[in-house]
Amino acid sequence: MLGPKESILETLGSDRKGPLMRVARLLKPYEFELSEMDSPSPKPGEVLIESRSVGVCASDLHYYKHGGIGDTRADRPIVLGHEPMGRVLEVGEGVSSDWVGKRVAIEPGIPCFECEHCLSGNLNLCPNVRFFGSPPIDGAFREKFCHPVSLVEPVPEHCSDEMGALLEPLGVAIHAVDLIQPRTGVGTVVVGCGTIGLCTIAMLKAAGASPIYAVDPLEYRTETALKVGATHVIAKEGDKAVADILSLTEGRGCATAFEAAGYAAAHQPTLDMAAIGAKVMIIGISAENRISFEEGRARRKGLTIYMCRRSRNTLKRGIELISSGRIDLTPLVTHHFNLDQVTEAFEIAAHYRDGVIKAVVHPTK
Repeated sequence: MLGPKESILETLGSDRKGPLMRVARLLKPYEFELSEMDSPSPKPGEVLIESRSVGVCASDLHYYKHGGIGDTRADRPIVLGHEPMGRVLEVGEGVSSDWVGKRVAIEPGIPCFECEHCLSGNLNLCPNVRFFGSPPIDGAFREKFCHPVSLVEPVPEHCSDEMGALLEPLGVAIHAVDLIQPRTGVGTVVVGCGTIGLCTIAMLKAAGASPIYAVDPLEYRTETALKVGATHVIAKEGDKAVADILSLTEGRGCATAFEAAGYAAAHQPTLDMAAIGAKVMIIGISAENRISFEEGRARRKGLTIYMCRRSRNTLKRGIELISSGRIDLTPLVTHHFNLDQVTEAFEIAAHYRDGVIKAVVHPTK
């Protein structure tokens, strides 16, 4: 067996070249370039994957619109995409040939496996992590890519490529719900009904939370929230949404609250919807890179505030939840594009056009 450092850190960015493949590379905000480059060959411990379905994530949109996320900037052209589903074409040294032909999903965070956080099981908190589609690691908006086999999981044949592309955001939702540990039969609210928020609602339903309140100003998104598990929806935002939540809960608020809107203005309303002694989870990533709320109101309630850092060992669980039918995320995939249409996919997703929830790009279809 290859050691973790050999199989992970030394195998990225293979310098062995293969046939040409198409790549969509973000040159600068709002500008993609579609070009050809040499296809990679897997190094020891890696598999070569044909990229079949890749979700457009809100964090991808930050790079597209703002050139980065917080203090992480794209200082060179980059291939985005960290929500891929694909098929193994080739294996590197030390990897069983049984992988060839398998449909797979990946864990996009590549940790060092050596630091104290990795050794304690918190791979998502590794300070040395190299994340797919985040500088300097190219992602999956290309026809082929290599990935460590230790971070790849087979997906059953009855699970569609599109559902495979939802496993990464579902993993974030699983981790967020794990951290909060909502009690069965106790009310919760999810603010923001994009992909992450809707995955969180589906997970809360599977975990037995009830009632589940979904808040989003876009009515088509709250309609989708009902399909995946919400019991009540509020197509409002800000103070108006807070007033409705308090009315529905007889003034108490919710025992758990999840902010999945991804903009700073959602933080205070989410805390205002939380009950005394509640747990509040911040999942969304805002362009402002700041969290702001009234300290006194939060302190008087004795709120516990959590931050969700990606996902932690959730890929197998996500596959089981989808493939078993315990959760149904099919309403989330609303738009399909090929690689030539990557700019159109990002424009529609960035500006909430045409009833979009999850846009999926198919590089090899």
